[in-house]
Amino acid sequence: MAGKGAACYEISDNETTDVETTDDESTVAPIAKKRRTTEESLLQGLLGKLQELRKSYKDELSNTRMSNIQRRKFDELNKVLKTITNDLEGIEAKLDGIEALNQVLTVKQREANDQLNESRTALINGWKEFSDKMYAIGIKRMGELDLEPFKVACYKKYKKRGAAVAETKASQLCSSWQSKLTDPSWHPFKVVENGDEAAREIIKEDDGQLKELKHVYGSEVYVAVCQALIEINEYNPSGRYVVEELWNFKENRKAALEEAITILLMKSKLKTNMSPS
Repeated sequence: MAGKGAACYEISDNETTDVETTDDESTVAPIAKKRRTTEESLLQGLLGKLQELRKSYKDELSNTRMSNIQRRKFDELNKVLKTITNDLEGIEAKLDGIEALNQVLTVKQREANDQLNESRTALINGWKEFSDKMYAIGIKRMGELDLEPFKVACYKKYKKRGAAVAETKASQLCSSWQSKLTDPSWHPFKVVENGDEAAREIIKEDDGQLKELKHVYGSEVYVAVCQALIEINEYNPSGRYVVEELWNFKENRKAALEEAITILLMKSKLKTNMSPS
């Protein structure tokens, strides 16, 4: 199978590693909800003022001697205010209906996402039953360290002590850092905001453990650990354990369900054609 996928992050000149914060909910939803809440608040305030104004006019109408012309003007104004109030109450009712519909659609979306996740999990489990080395699609263990950079670094550092020592040191170092990745108390990220864009997390360039790792073992090991950190933070930030994912190793990205299903159907067709009739 192809090697570990390239890191889904960027390292700037001052060694800052960027990663987008992901969420199941759309980033548009909070903005829409905030706007809807503001509109409802304004609407309720306007309704309250109109009701107070109507009451004030009615009280003044009953306590004041007016000419017929003045009374007719007050009546007309009261009718206009009543019409506006009814219209606003209708808009408020429509907003309530839209909110209810939005809640229903949110539930449906979550149910659909759950079904997709279940299908993806079943496909991943089924994929293990045959070798995927001949296909671009395979299973990548998100958050699992790639041993190869550790081997390269340890061969350079311990070359005078022999290949066996270098192999052992590489395995020990890789295992030690894999354990660090599962430690919930170590979270070398900071949150940054950029105007109206969604907040995102970046790896702290001044984290002491990462700085020491890079200084002692070099950039390749540092990058490997950063990649695994970002994968853990994206796929399993609470559990902090390795998660299996369908991966397109040729294009270094998450594989779509359609891609994997197409390969399975193709393999099934080949198997059927090769079977004796």
